[in-house]
This record gives sequence, structure tokens and C-alpha cells, in this order.
Amino acid sequence: MIFDKSLKFSIFILCSLSVHVLFGQKLSMSIKSDNQSISDVFVTIVDEAGVSYMGTTDQNGRFTYQLSAPQKITISLDHLSYEKLDTSINLSEDLDITLQIKGIAYELNAVSFTSSRIHTDKAITLSQKDFLRLASSFDDPSRLVIKAPGFTGSNDQNNALSFRGMPSQYYKWQINGMDVVNPNHLANAGTLADVAATNSGGVNMVSGQLIKQYNFDLPGSIGNSNQNQLSGISNMIFADSLGTFGQASLLGLEAGVGLNVGGTNIFTNYRYSFTGLLADFGVNFGGESIKFQDLVVGFNKKTNKTTLNGFLVLGNNTNIFTAQDSAISYKEVQNIDYKGKAIISGISFNTEISKNQSFEGGLAYSKKSSERSSNATILFDDENEYFNDQSLLSGKAVYHLLNTAIGFNFAHTSNDFKFGRLGEFGSYNNESNFNTLSTSLFVNHKINIGNNWSLSASLPIDWMGGEEKKLYINPKLELINRWKKGFFLSAKAYKNAQIMTPPFDGNVVQSYNAELSANKVLKGGLAGVVLFYHNFDNTLGSLDEVWTYDPNIPIQNLSGTSTGLSVYFNSNIGKNWWYDFNASLYDIKNEKNIQTNTAVGKVVNAQFGRKFKVKNNELSIASAFIGRGGQKSYKVNPDFSLPEPAQQIQSEPYYRVDLRVNYYRQKSVLSLDIQNIMSRVNEGAYQYDPLTQSYYFINQLGLIPVLSYRYYFTRGPLKVS
Repeated sequence: MIFDKSLKFSIFILCSLSVHVLFGQKLSMSIKSDNQSISDVFVTIVDEAGVSYMGTTDQNGRFTYQLSAPQKITISLDHLSYEKLDTSINLSEDLDITLQIKGIAYELNAVSFTSSRIHTDKAITLSQKDFLRLASSFDDPSRLVIKAPGFTGSNDQNNALSFRGMPSQYYKWQINGMDVVNPNHLANAGTLADVAATNSGGVNMVSGQLIKQYNFDLPGSIGNSNQNQLSGISNMIFADSLGTFGQASLLGLEAGVGLNVGGTNIFTNYRYSFTGLLADFGVNFGGESIKFQDLVVGFNKKTNKTTLNGFLVLGNNTNIFTAQDSAISYKEVQNIDYKGKAIISGISFNTEISKNQSFEGGLAYSKKSSERSSNATILFDDENEYFNDQSLLSGKAVYHLLNTAIGFNFAHTSNDFKFGRLGEFGSYNNESNFNTLSTSLFVNHKINIGNNWSLSASLPIDWMGGEEKKLYINPKLELINRWKKGFFLSAKAYKNAQIMTPPFDGNVVQSYNAELSANKVLKGGLAGVVLFYHNFDNTLGSLDEVWTYDPNIPIQNLSGTSTGLSVYFNSNIGKNWWYDFNASLYDIKNEKNIQTNTAVGKVVNAQFGRKFKVKNNELSIASAFIGRGGQKSYKVNPDFSLPEPAQQIQSEPYYRVDLRVNYYRQKSVLSLDIQNIMSRVNEGAYQYDPLTQSYYFINQLGLIPVLSYRYYFTRGPLKVS
């Protein structure tokens, strides 16, 4: 039945792709900077009647627009990394023009406090300056994305993201558009069993100052070269170049060097944790020693028609805890040794074949391992052993022609997982060793139908699975109507699939999705509302977060749904003020009507910013509010079976206020970034403690102040002849 529905939907899309109705005057634009084509430029066109049209340039930097009658139009071009361009033309006949935009020189005094339109119905987008200006960023994109519509975090100790209530293992990571393993240090941070989570951790290995642009591509977006992930793709795009700088902060010591050698930009960045530095000097943090360090090396080479990028990321981390003489919790009677390391590498290119054609491709290899051992020597006899090793080889090749893309991608993983326990609390051994493969052959196409309608369609044919591999057809369709001045209506229907990695068993989970949205272009921002419905098939009990994973509870095959709505507003208020507000209502539950722990019900996020001139310098302030309903937890049944709805326990609602103050001088910036400035005690997961033989709510983190000072020795890459 499901296959029949997918086949009918696919036939409909193929028929739709054959329909291309065009009339009137056609404008084709090519957007470039220094003769390089620029994709993802936000284009707004206003005609003589004051009616607005909007869209984005494709991978070739191309955008097409259709008028039914000759008239004068105004064109506005926006991009986070380029200066805004406004121009007017008389469109009396078909035109094909090229517009040049200027890149923003990355100087401290160029950091502006304006709304960056970080939400659309396709992606959440952040620029390099956002990591400097927004509250509680900690140079980590995930810490900012949790404030976007539909998102929330489940635990302050890590940067896990939950989109519309979906668990964090339902999205994946990319660097420069290629799949990579989890790029986070201390992947065990905040997990109940202190084991490594699939997609999260305490600190991102890639500092925000290395990221030119960050995109969280939402699951229904059409255009990404690897779309099949149930709750989206977290993609970090490295900066083209890096200035030479040094930074000292409570996160760690960091230094970066950028060089230009024969037209090739080369950069390197090193970071060492502040807590690790203090531990090296003998400072005791209650018996716990936490360390991490990372090294990133990359290059960027641009010629007249080709851009070549490469990167290498190395990281390791440790978390060692020594049993305490006086213990009030089970953790304090254990000796715990956690170690993690990772290597992520890749190379990618984009070349312009002609004005309307381009080709992009890339290859990435990444490997990550996490190892944990613990033993209780006081009061209890209990030993735990955990090991997770994952390697990932991925690649892509995509050909773009006008509004059509034809491509292929693949991802092959090798997984080795072990979780064992021996002692008074029972003995068990959970081991798996398997490979997974995901390949996709796809075609994406966008059709402009007259003045007011456009149709985007994607037809991926995927071959994926673990020991048993199957063919999946995962079509996507989006219809957009430009209703009136600045208003856009959108309807989406799409199917997604993904492979679940350890602690799950490599089977494929599928989702069937529908969305309705309305957007209004504001001056310097956007307002919108989206209604959504997601139906999950064969979820393997994985609708719960990995961070609550308990190896005692068997994984069962269940289906589930996520339904709700999100609203959002973001804009400028005058020259130096901006605001960003969103709210979501949703419910996510399995087929037994048990809500998952991420079913918080409601989420409200609000951010405000202001900048001031202080003589020749600048002071900026940003604040953020996060509010959400309580998380669901439950007491485990004596036979370890899944609980009934009546057994669920909900924590108190979560509230948090963050604040950031930056003081910019010519070559330096002094920053105070505070998470949870009111130091409110928020409840987290509900956990059983064997020492006290009772359940209790884990407290989330209190006030976290991060003071940092950064000095730029150069404003851009040093040129070496």
C-alpha cells in the first residue's frame, strides 16, 4: 500500500516536471561577485503595482522571473556575506543580465546588529557574524539554532537539537555539503548512561569563527544534494579565508592563522579547553577532569570558473571522574574514564561549465570513536564498559542546468558498538558490528508557472539499509503561490528515509510529511506561519532521545506522529534595533499514545539586539529568552517493558534568559556571554539512582558566564608571494 502511494506520487511529480507554462516578458539574472557565481542570494522583485515576488538563486547563481506585461521593476539582492544591492530596470522584452555584488569585508566594525532573516521555510541560516553577536552562542551553531522556530534542546549540558519534537538522532551533520560523523567533543555530555550520543556533545569541534555560513536545511527543502534525513541536515560551510588572531576565554585558548599563498587561501585554527588547562595546573573540579582540543586546517582556491575547497579536522577529548570519599549520588561512588577522538577530512569543488551550467562534487572521510569504562569500588560491585567506533565515507556529484539538478550521492558507514555491564545491578552484553549503505540518484526541478505560481519537485531513488538493503522512492513536491504584495503561500508533501546507527540496529526509518505555510516579507525581515504533520514508520522505538537511552529497555518497533504549528517574526526596528520572535505548538507520540520525552507541548523564543556608538568604538547588546513545556519521563517497569501513558512524569516548564555584551575596538573585541543569567534551576530528565534507591529530576545548568577577549593581528589572510 505504501509503495503504491509512493509510486502514484512519483508519477504525478514526473508529469508535473513535463509541464512548463511560460508567457510574457522573461528576466534571467546571473548574480556574481568577483566573477564567481553566488548561490542562495535572496531576491526580491517589486513591480509597478507594488506587488512583491521573492526567491533565491540556484547553484549557478541564476534566478528567473516572469511578467505578463512590460513594466518597470525594482530588484533587491540580499546575502549574509555580501552587501545589499538595489536596482531598477524596464522589462519590456526578454532579458538575460548579470549583476555584481560586493563581499562584506570581515572587520570588527562591520559587525552590524540587524536581523539576518535566519528563518525561512527551507533553512535556518547563520553567518560568521552571528556567532559574535548573538547571546549564548559559545561559538557553536547548535546553541543558536535551538532558538529558531520548531527547535528546542533537551539538555543544557549538550548541544542536541530536537526539531518539532523529533529526537536528535533524526538529523545529520555535513561539512561543505558532505556527510560526516558527529563533529562534537564530549559526546557523552548529559547522557543518562554517560554514553556517546549520535549527533550531539558538549562543544562543537569546529569553532564558529571558521564558519562562513551555517545552514540547517529543513527536511522538506528541495535542492540539497543529500536530502534524506527525517529532521534535516546541519551543514557547516568553511570560511574562504581566516584572519590571524588570538583569543582567551573561559571556553579555552584559541588561535588562528590565515595565509594567501599564490592565490590559495590557507588557514589553520587550534583550540585547547580552559578546564583542561586548569586541570593541567592541578585545579580540582570535584574529582572531575574535562579536556578537549581540536585542530582545523583548510584551504580555498578560486580560479575564473572553479572553486576548490579542502579541510582536515582533528580532535580528542577526555572526561575522567574519581570516586569521592563522601558520596550522595551513584556517580560519586564510581571511577569513570571517558575518551573520544575524531578525524574529519574532505575535498569539494564547484565549476561553471557555461552561463547556465555548473558541476559540483566532493568526497569526505571521517572516523570517530568513544570509549568509556567505569567501576564502583565503594558500597557496590558494578562495572560498565562502553565502546562505539564509526567511520563514514561519503561523496556527491551534481550537475546543474538552469532550474534543474541531476545528481548522485552515497554514504557508507562501518559501525562497531558494545555496551556491557557486570555486577550487583545485573549483567548484560549488547554488541553489534555492521555496515550501512545509503545511495541516492535524484533529479530536482523548479517550474515557474505564469506570474504567481512555481512548482519545485524532487525525485530521489534511494538504495539503503544495513544487512538487508532495499530500494526506496522518496518524492518531494512544493507548490508556491505569490498571493499579493509580499505574501507567499506554500504547500509541501514529501517522503523521507534514513538509517538508524548504534545503539539502534541499522534498519531504515521512513516518514510521510505534509506542510502548509504562509510568509510575508517585512522590511529587513520575515513573518510566517507553518502547519506540519509527520508520520513515522518503523521507528524502532527511537522516537525517544538517545540521551535517555537505557540499555535495559528493549528497542521495539513502533510508529508515531508529530503534529503542530510554528509562527515567527523577525525584522529591524530602526537603524540599530532588531528583534526575532517565534513560538511553536506540537505533540509527538508513538502508536501506543505515549508522548516522547521531547513532547514539550509549547516553545517560545524571543531575541532582541541594540548597538551603540562609544566615541570611535562600538558597544552591542543581545538578549534571548527561551521558554518551553516540561519534558516527559517515566519509571522503568520491573520487567523493563515500555511504560503505559499513566506512568509518565513531566518536569516543570523550562525558562531561561541569556545576555551578551560586546565591546568592539579597532582590532579587538571584549565579550561577556551569559547563559541563564537568572540562574534558574530547570528540571531535566527523571532518573533512578541506585545509591539512594529513588527517582529524581536531574537539574539543568545554572548561570554560565563566558568572558572572552579576541585580538586580530590582521583583518584578512596574510599574502605570501
